[in-house]
Amino acid sequence: MNDWKFQDIVSAYDLDENDYLNILLRLDQLKVIEYRPPHRVRKLTARNFSWRKDGPVHKLFLTRFVPEYFQSGFDGAGDGLRFVGGTLSPELLAQFKASLERLAAEFEVLARNDARLPLAKRNGCSAVLAVRSWEFSEFTRLRRKGRAQ
Repeated sequence: MNDWKFQDIVSAYDLDENDYLNILLRLDQLKVIEYRPPHRVRKLTARNFSWRKDGPVHKLFLTRFVPEYFQSGFDGAGDGLRFVGGTLSPELLAQFKASLERLAAEFEVLARNDARLPLAKRNGCSAVLAVRSWEFSEFTRLRRKGRAQ
């Protein structure tokens, strides 16, 4: 999905050409790509497609990716972590959610632009953009009985 070339993948991962070919054929069967021998691929999905809520990829994301992602100290040169909390009206919450969508769209444009660069000049990166109604469990535990958040 990140526009890696055949040689980039074979060089970076412990896959031989047959492993790679089997993966390409499986993705072709799933209609994620169109495989064109010997090493050409046409994507049939958006670069950052959305998975089904509560589907297998969503569950994998929540159980494996999120915990591993947030174990980091976020102290590398390109890292950033910012947590904000507050109370918003439904109208301003909708405005904030729209801002997240615009930010995700901007990331997509940047990723598409840099896809033209050789892999050696690009770094894998990801961002988690989220907002939800939430209260830290220790605060919830301290609430008076009968008082909603």
